[in-house]
Amino acid sequence: LTPMPGTPFYDLLKAQDRIITEDLEKYTGGFVVFKPKNMSADILEKKYWELYYKLHSFANIFKRIRRNQSNLESILRFGILATNYYNKLHINKRIVPGLS
Repeated sequence: LTPMPGTPFYDLLKAQDRIITEDLEKYTGGFVVFKPKNMSADILEKKYWELYYKLHSFANIFKRIRRNQSNLESILRFGILATNYYNKLHINKRIVPGLS
């Protein structure tokens, strides 16, 4: 969750003095740019990446392919595998998939 400048959510956090940085290069979805209420920013960022790593582990990638009930053709299954693997490579570099 990234409060984008110009949105009501950003304005609310700004009014509550909870914005940590206004460096727009950090507004990619991969950095915590505000002070959460019930945990530290470091813990939130750590847990965020742990979830991404877990979702894009090879075991979970293969589970998603196997559990698909639509009887996808092999080429489509390969496409799903390739997309998930591509996302995994980005996550390993701490780049949010789809934002690079």
